[in-house]
Amino acid sequence: MRVSARVLAASILAFLPMPAAAVLPAEPTIYRLTEPELVRTFEGGATLAGHFENRRFFVERYEPGGRLRGTHAGRAYTGRWRIEGNSLCTEVAAQPIRCAWVDRWERAPLREGSQLLFAAVGGNSRFYATYLTRIPWANRSAAMSAR
Repeated sequence: MRVSARVLAASILAFLPMPAAAVLPAEPTIYRLTEPELVRTFEGGATLAGHFENRRFFVERYEPGGRLRGTHAGRAYTGRWRIEGNSLCTEVAAQPIRCAWVDRWERAPLREGSQLLFAAVGGNSRFYATYLTRIPWANRSAAMSAR
C-alpha cells in the first residue's frame, strides 16, 4: 500500500503539539464597570437604547441627580437611579429596586455606540443596550423609529 506525501504530512502534523490559540477561537473578554466608571458614565447624564428580554425596545435617560426617564412598549415612565458599589440600581413606579452589573466587551473609554450588557445582581435576567450620549431626550421618537 502506497501512501501519498500529502496524507503522510497531514498525519504527522496532526500529532505535533500546537499552541492553544491556534486551535481554539479566543473567548471574548468581558469587563465589568467599576464604581468609578459607573459614576463617570451616569452622573453627568447618559442615554441608553436597547431591548429587554421580551425583545421590546426601550430608551432611558439617566439624568444628573438620580432622575430616570424612559419609554418602553410605547409608554413613558419615570423613576430614580443610583450607584451601589459596582452596580447600577433603578426604581420605577411600584416595582422593587433592581440592581445590575454593567459589562462591556472592550476596555476603551465609553463612547457613543458602545455596547453594554446588564446582568441582574442575584438573578439571571440580562439585557443589552447601546450607550447613546449624543441623542437628546427630545429626539427619542426618532431614535425609536430608526430601530
